Amino acid sequence: MAEALFTPLCVRMLEDGHAVRFQAPGSSMHPAIRDGEWMTVEPTRPGSVRCGDVLLYLGARGLTAHRLVGVVTEEGTPAQFVFRGNNAGALEEHVDFTNVLGRVASVERGRRRFDPASMRARLASEAWRRLAALKRVVHGLAAGSRLLLPHATRRQHSARQGGLS
Repeated sequence: MAEALFTPLCVRMLEDGHAVRFQAPGSSMHPAIRDGEWMTVEPTRPGSVRCGDVLLYLGARGLTAHRLVGVVTEEGTPAQFVFRGNNAGALEEHVDFTNVLGRVASVERGRRRFDPASMRARLASEAWRRLAALKRVVHGLAAGSRLLLPHATRRQHSARQGGLS
């Protein structure tokens, strides 16, 4: 019930020019924003945002805070902002610029407060995203490791399995 009230209240507060502060649910923005951390969102206009900003918007899944990674414009259609979470598995989401509600101005981690769009936070997030993608590749290769074993090791593995060497 509280969740059903939160979205319209948050939208109204930001549209009226007020900042909102709430706990972030989920891990799609990890490590920049971790599940349960407090974040402050300030109202913003589409013309004042830049790639790398973490914005709060109304998307297909409801209120979402993700990083702006691009803008797509096609003649005769409104501009679409392209968002992606920091977690490597996160897919891009295209959102009409009119659905952008505000910019995540700060995240509170313990006693520390920081801007998730700062260069340091963006570099850490990009490193995390690439490392997670590399881990998926390594795990995929490990799952097929029988095919990747050196020739001598393959013979030993086959012998242990009861096969011919």
